[in-house]
Amino acid sequence: EELWLAVRPIYREILAHPFVTGLVDGTLPKERFRFYTVQDALYLRDFARALNAVAAKSPPGRLEPLPFRTRQGHSGGRAGTP
Repeated sequence: EELWLAVRPIYREILAHPFVTGLVDGTLPKERFRFYTVQDALYLRDFARALNAVAAKSPPGRLEPLPFRTRQGHSGGRAGTP
């Protein structure tokens, strides 16, 4: 609760950002969405490479998969598992 209160102004700014509002109300130009998705894919590809490099250099048994939670709060066990 304390953390949410601390970041509330930033969170409101994020929600008011033109990209987010355009995405929500359907007015975001398709080209901007396309650009975002391409950039996001490039970022995720390189992020996966970086994680792979870290995992390859980690001692055996030291790098455990991170648990994740769905938006509904259900535990999914290992990250990346449906």
